[in-house]
Amino acid sequence: MKIIKDKNGNVINIGEWNYKIIETQDGKMIITNPLPEEAYESEEEVSKLDDGSFVLESNLYIHKRKNEYPPLEEQLDMIYHDFDKWKSEINKIKKRHPKGE
Repeated sequence: MKIIKDKNGNVINIGEWNYKIIETQDGKMIITNPLPEEAYESEEEVSKLDDGSFVLESNLYIHKRKNEYPPLEEQLDMIYHDFDKWKSEINKIKKRHPKGE
């Protein structure tokens, strides 16, 4: 699917860019919604999540991990009481959803 990224590589649009073209009184055509400076198009796989949002396939592992990580308060408690247990639990999640999955 076509995506558009800003100069830093952040996705700013999925699909075709919505150019707005208007005609002036003197007959000239003007683009009122041009691509941001240094933005570029790319073809990448995109997935739709259960909440209706979209994510690049290359970043899908991030969303899967976030759904499994314990709440931050629990993680802080684990770190304080048993750092090795916390590290083990987080690594299990990372192994289930490796980068590039």
